[in-house]
Amino acid sequence: MLIYGVLHGFRRSVMKLLQLPRCLFGLHQRDRRRARHDGPFVRSHCIGCGRAMVKDSRGWHLDDAAAPDAGERAASSGTDGG
Repeated sequence: MLIYGVLHGFRRSVMKLLQLPRCLFGLHQRDRRRARHDGPFVRSHCIGCGRAMVKDSRGWHLDDAAAPDAGERAASSGTDGG
């Protein structure tokens, strides 16, 4: 049983390394193990980059609500502009 766990962990690491370059081109793949129902939607994370994903009437895509606004990122960057 221990060997199965080790091999399974190795396989997940390899899959993440193979998926990460695809994420750079916007080809994200959900993690089936982390999928959960959230009301009318199903939520999960990308295997490669870990970004939040949601399944709705359009199918699987990145969760726009989970991404911070560009203005908030600029405000939290620590620059005071003066």
